[in-house]
Amino acid sequence: MLKKQFFPGELQADLSDMDGAHYPPEVEPLPQISFEDIQDLMARQQAFSAPGRDGIPNAFLRALGKPFATAIAELTQACWEQAYYPLRFRKARTVALRKPGKDDYTNPRAWRPIALLSTVGKVIEAATASQLRRMAEQHSMLPELQMGARESRSSETALDLLVNQVHAVWGEGNFVASLLSLDITGAFDRVVSSRLVHVLRMKGIPERLAEWVRTYMTDRATTMVLSDTETEESPVAAGVPQGSPLSPILYLFYTAELLDSCNNSNERLSASAFVDDTTLLAYGSSTEANCCTLTRAHDRCLDWARRYGTSFAPEKYELIHLARRPKRFNMRAQLQLGDLVKEPNTSVRILGVWLDPKLRWGEHVKVIKRKMTTQTNALLRTTASTWGATFASARQIYSAVVRPALTYGSAVWHSPTSLEQGAPAGRAAKGIAAKLAGVQNKCLRVVSGAYKATPVAALETETYTPPLDLYLDAKLARFRQRHKQSGMEDLVTRSCARIQAKLQTRHSRPKPTGGERQTQWAENWLKPEGRVEVTAEQALLHRWKRRWTGRPPGWSFLGVGPPSRKAVKLHARLRKAESSVITQIRTGRIGLAAFLNKARVPGFPSPVCPCGQARETATHVIAHCDRFTGLRAGLADPGTGQVDIKGLVSDPGGAARLAKWFIQLRILPQYSLAEELLYGDGVAENEGLVVQQK
Repeated sequence: MLKKQFFPGELQADLSDMDGAHYPPEVEPLPQISFEDIQDLMARQQAFSAPGRDGIPNAFLRALGKPFATAIAELTQACWEQAYYPLRFRKARTVALRKPGKDDYTNPRAWRPIALLSTVGKVIEAATASQLRRMAEQHSMLPELQMGARESRSSETALDLLVNQVHAVWGEGNFVASLLSLDITGAFDRVVSSRLVHVLRMKGIPERLAEWVRTYMTDRATTMVLSDTETEESPVAAGVPQGSPLSPILYLFYTAELLDSCNNSNERLSASAFVDDTTLLAYGSSTEANCCTLTRAHDRCLDWARRYGTSFAPEKYELIHLARRPKRFNMRAQLQLGDLVKEPNTSVRILGVWLDPKLRWGEHVKVIKRKMTTQTNALLRTTASTWGATFASARQIYSAVVRPALTYGSAVWHSPTSLEQGAPAGRAAKGIAAKLAGVQNKCLRVVSGAYKATPVAALETETYTPPLDLYLDAKLARFRQRHKQSGMEDLVTRSCARIQAKLQTRHSRPKPTGGERQTQWAENWLKPEGRVEVTAEQALLHRWKRRWTGRPPGWSFLGVGPPSRKAVKLHARLRKAESSVITQIRTGRIGLAAFLNKARVPGFPSPVCPCGQARETATHVIAHCDRFTGLRAGLADPGTGQVDIKGLVSDPGGAARLAKWFIQLRILPQYSLAEELLYGDGVAENEGLVVQQK
């Protein structure tokens, strides 16, 4: 079933328009490749990504050095000149992987094919992709609004374009936008080689390079791999392999005509795509008129599919009407596509972000919170306050896995912090950042082993993890800066200007887009002192420290100071239980009578220490409590004989000694098992003294 889904055999495409085609002159001669180019391409490859049937990893190819790079450069040049690709590089192992979030994995469409190809061949394919991409950009061969597989055109760029277009529609008055998300069946697997070569020649790609692409797609073969089972080799009649560095740019050429045919400002229609994810945006004075526009555009899509040997899956389309004031429009207007009637949704998922009719992002927040429940539970199952992943490992999991998923798409949904003069430094997060901050707080408690009552600001400082709203500000500032420098902001502005010009009832100057206003904000945000622009990381740290110093009164922490990486370095060589107790000592939120009484924990009617001298705090236990006078020798300063608590909790070596000492006191039941597992046979040992605790 998977094989039939992934490799449909010979495709039926109407190629009659190619008969007697006259191709334009080549835009440039066949390119030349050097060993430096090959070395640069190889350096970008992952060292140990899954190899093909020959089993050779990229790391081995890199180790061969200049002689290998020179040989591959000559081989690549010869392949282009002869329009030939060695047959051994056209054989693959195709692994079937589950698409995430599907309900039924007995459906073959819920699986994705990934071709494991020869690493040597992939170097040649990467070199070819690099040249095609360069020519496409230099000679404007691809649609302006085609994103993905192109420099500076990420999924967030595509989302920024779409959201700014919608706001441009709303900004011109009483208008509504209607968005239709298309689904192309099997996209990469249904590319017809003859049609693709024709497209390349019509764009002016050198003939020998275009013919090389024909050879690259001809006589391909693959085995199928599912779990531990691998089939016999079988031919692949069409398509470009998912897993090749060449496939994405070839697919952009293949779908160029589709976008060109649907981009028509006279029809009040805009089409954009991220590789094979295509969206049509119609705009006007009514949803009914928009649906008519989308129907006509869809007819052109079907004509393109007939000639290109592909097909659409209308049952998987998504339709949504977008309006600033929904009550003024028929938000239930249907789309008629042949015999199929498409009902509009109240939310749709576009490139991993959920849109709602007013772009308030409520549905996106709900989905993220549900997703984060799984993420945080996974983090909880790998670490706790006294066992599991170390502080450093748990922090890395949060930073590299959980937080990117939490903040994905924030370039379009995050509302940046106000930069008004006189705004309070300690201002709390607002908007979506405030709704998602609880997820980060929960994760940081797991990472640090801190109590729930520990103030959030202390958790952030102890783990050197900035407040979520400031982190999102920095992320947005970097995006807007990169967006402007790459020219993508001008592209979005031009696209919005075309919409504004079509909807304007009288001649007026184009209004600035939301993206342009955010770029102005980013430029100011990157100047925290109002004069010199700094990096986003520097601006973030400056604003974080300013907020920390503006914290509310009542904080009394033993070792917590302004944000600094030194706090993280304390935990470099500590086990999880040791990290937790140091965090609890530094923040003052620890399982002793003073804290437990204040938190109204049953069984602690008084904050007084059992010694009767003072409140039972970490400071009292470490430096003053008579119960442990004979055990402090290993903690005291040799010169003064006094215990420098702040010095201990601020030094990695001192923190390690203090953590072990405190755990071995056995006054915290939370650490009883950890003490036994970490330090011995159940007898507490402190600098040669053996104490049997009751």
